[in-house]
Amino acid sequence: MSTSDGTHLSADITNENLCVVLESILEGPARTQILDRALKGDDFEVGVKRLRSSMQTHIFRASADVFSLSQMIEELDKKTRDDGFHVLQAWDFGAHQFSEENVPTLMMDFWMKTAPEVRRERSSLAILLDYYFLHVLALCAMRAWDEE
Repeated sequence: MSTSDGTHLSADITNENLCVVLESILEGPARTQILDRALKGDDFEVGVKRLRSSMQTHIFRASADVFSLSQMIEELDKKTRDDGFHVLQAWDFGAHQFSEENVPTLMMDFWMKTAPEVRRERSSLAILLDYYFLHVLALCAMRAWDEE
């Protein structure tokens, strides 16, 4: 059950519930609306930063909906890390530690630095958004045995 501020009660934080929320985002118009909302206004770079912030915080705003995945992702990611798997973080071979930022956020940072000719393409942001959801789906796959 969600509270009035969009957070979830501890009993609601299950892999199944995260999958239900993801399904509602992925099969309907929400992804397009998330991009529309992020890119609202004239400044594309501000929109890119908004989308990056959403990926970092796991909170996405669509037309009328707010998808707050942060509590569910953080709890399921912690369980997965406790099992020894770091699904959302990258390994920094130089520092010999996992990244603090999640992989989709790191990919967006890389894209912003290296792809100036396509940086103004909405389709590039759509791919980056789907890349984020791919990683969340990977987290769901890692927790699939939880409810057995």
